[in-house]
Amino acid sequence: MKQATTTHVRNTVYLLCVLFVSGVCLPQAVYPRGDFNRDGWVNLDDLLILAEYWLENDSPACVGDATGNCRVRFTDFAIMAQHWGTLYCSPMSAAASSRENSSLSAEKVVDGTLATRWSSAFLDNQWLELDMGQLRTVTGLCIFWEDAYAARYNIETSIDQIHWTRVYTNDNAAGHFDDISFAPVIAQYIRINCLQRATSWGFSIYEVFVKTDDDCLAAGQWELVWSDEFTDQTINPDNWTFEIGAGNWGWGNGEWQYYTNRPQNARIENGKLVIEARRENYGGRNYTSARLKTQAKQTFQYGRIEARIQMPIGGHGIWPAFWMLGETFADEGWPRCGEIDIVEMMSGSLSDNRTVTAAIHYAGLSGNHTYQSGTWTISSPLSEQFRTYAIEWDPAGIRWYLDDINYYTRTSWSSNVGPFPAPFNQPFFIILNFAVGSHWWDQNVTESTVSFPQTMVVDYVRVYRKNE
Repeated sequence: MKQATTTHVRNTVYLLCVLFVSGVCLPQAVYPRGDFNRDGWVNLDDLLILAEYWLENDSPACVGDATGNCRVRFTDFAIMAQHWGTLYCSPMSAAASSRENSSLSAEKVVDGTLATRWSSAFLDNQWLELDMGQLRTVTGLCIFWEDAYAARYNIETSIDQIHWTRVYTNDNAAGHFDDISFAPVIAQYIRINCLQRATSWGFSIYEVFVKTDDDCLAAGQWELVWSDEFTDQTINPDNWTFEIGAGNWGWGNGEWQYYTNRPQNARIENGKLVIEARRENYGGRNYTSARLKTQAKQTFQYGRIEARIQMPIGGHGIWPAFWMLGETFADEGWPRCGEIDIVEMMSGSLSDNRTVTAAIHYAGLSGNHTYQSGTWTISSPLSEQFRTYAIEWDPAGIRWYLDDINYYTRTSWSSNVGPFPAPFNQPFFIILNFAVGSHWWDQNVTESTVSFPQTMVVDYVRVYRKNE
């Protein structure tokens, strides 16, 4: 049988897994039956092989069956899919109070296979300790016992291996397989205290999985924590608020547009957010556009914040932006709250539509507005295609990206709000807007040389966190 599978097969498996996910662990006896690649472990590879059998042949034979009478049923597949779909983590490492011999060490319970096991000395009061590698939200364990199981045991968790909290006790255990759930607890270390042997042997465990709520990301990986993919028919009010009006000098820059919440200026089209700047008399201004923000709805502190945007054609006074303000804006005002400009396209002329600007704004040591900025000019207009604009932000600094190329970095600043990294050590909210002009531009030039309407089209906005 071929080991490779097509995209169609993989998609079929994913769909089936979704249909059968219930968060229920398996009885141990299921595993030999489902181990189609015979590696001692049932996982996604086995599901893909099984799916290929069904798509190309017929119901496959049971693994290890010599009679030809045992066939894998669809319900067997469902049980395996249930297990695979549950959020489990295999701990990074394990240690134990003792081992029967060198081939039965603690590391065997975290090696991803039921073909190996840990076995303790033939004594009561032994322990197995799991290290998750980082703090996680732990909600339970799945323990696969060998015949030598614990008749009594408890589970403790710790963030530092010094202070331990008991989260589970079993004084009447039956061995085989234990599916354990308890109240969520933040922990890096988990200890199974085996108190009383059920046999004359020691304590023996094939494998332990830890139930978490974080998809078991390894250190350094990004996890999507929020996004707006703009797939609804209208702009999602749970994510975005419109700012309406001309503001006080256009909210600080003497801009020429009047911001509205009309569909003429902001709408969903074909799964994308369209912000349109128009030349029209409205609200005492000569232009209209839109400005959307997540203030009081979605705020974020640190991570990767990105959007895929097709910029407008550009010209004198055309000024689209994807940026952030500190959550203290309402109380402390600008610039004390801090501002992170993820990307601005500040067009003085049509040729400026190839240049991106990155910046931070804050109150310097004297309390006055201070900023640091950088630009990057590429060979083609930003309006020709969608591009990804992002920052990666952590306590050590902020890095700016255009299509995953890091073109600007700031790792030092001094603010009167507090010690570094203030004010960029608090939650920020996101803003998407398309301004027209400001006190930096001559409005008469825009009137005579720039075409309208122009659009800023946003495919998505996404926020990721990184496991450290």
